[in-house]
Amino acid sequence: MQLKNHHLQVSAVASIVPKLLLYAFAMGYPALVAAQVNLISVHDTVVTNRITPYMTGACIEDVNHEMYGGIYSQMIFGESFQEPVAVQLQNFLTYGGTWSVSGSQVSVVGTNGPKIVLDNSSCTAGEAGVQVNLGSNAGPSGLIIKVTQPRTGPDTWFGYEVALAPKLCPHRKTQNNYTNIVDAPYTVPINQWLTLRVKFTGTSLTVFVNSDSVTTYSVNDSVLTAGSVGLRAWSDGTTLFRNFWVKNGDSVTNVAFSQAGGGVSGMWGTVQKGSATGQFGMDSLLPFKGTQSQRITFTGGSGAMGIENRDSTARA
Repeated sequence: MQLKNHHLQVSAVASIVPKLLLYAFAMGYPALVAAQVNLISVHDTVVTNRITPYMTGACIEDVNHEMYGGIYSQMIFGESFQEPVAVQLQNFLTYGGTWSVSGSQVSVVGTNGPKIVLDNSSCTAGEAGVQVNLGSNAGPSGLIIKVTQPRTGPDTWFGYEVALAPKLCPHRKTQNNYTNIVDAPYTVPINQWLTLRVKFTGTSLTVFVNSDSVTTYSVNDSVLTAGSVGLRAWSDGTTLFRNFWVKNGDSVTNVAFSQAGGGVSGMWGTVQKGSATGQFGMDSLLPFKGTQSQRITFTGGSGAMGIENRDSTARA
């Protein structure tokens, strides 16, 4: 088929007609009548209807009575809660990596860019700080600012990154892919604690390492105006974090690293709003399916608590 002058020319039938005629004469059959070429008009400038980008669906094809082909409609993964229990941090949403709490610090291997983001937090202007300890082979690791739409994966989020690397302090903008803003030269020792702090407004970011002002740069992006704050690591080495704090207006919040009680199946994370309290755990005594079921126990307070799927934008 060919698109010519906004017409779709169905020429497949016409192209095989001479061969059919030759075969008919050879076999002694009456001559076949040549098929007429059909035209389908395509008006590429006329919009008759618009389809929502949130639509999903599936096509049922009868192949041994199974769902097969069509638009892939699975939007929730780990729906049977059979994955191993993932480590969850209190007050954070976790996107990738295995975050381990030891005393007042948390550590993570930076493979595939794991990140944790403060839950139910958003600010346009303020400050954030954390102490960072880069291990051998660790890559750029540090703060992420004005975070929205985070998901598991290296660059699957929107926001700004202010990090420490062995020989520089890289700053990047991410909108499901990263754009390098500036690499500020700075000597970052391995296996030593450094204080990373960033002051951000609606139009600028100022970065400090220990007591040194490293750089200030303008940020005039209509998309990345407000969001949460979190931490991110990179590369195959281990990075340690401690003494994480956030200032929003005149209020300074020191955020402790503590593991959430109980457990949540690997493809899911915890969600808590307001003063609601509760427990998350796995039930292996009488599981609904397989070897374990997810258990959520509400104990008090006001608000809501539950779980969210790590590969869905919806919360359960």
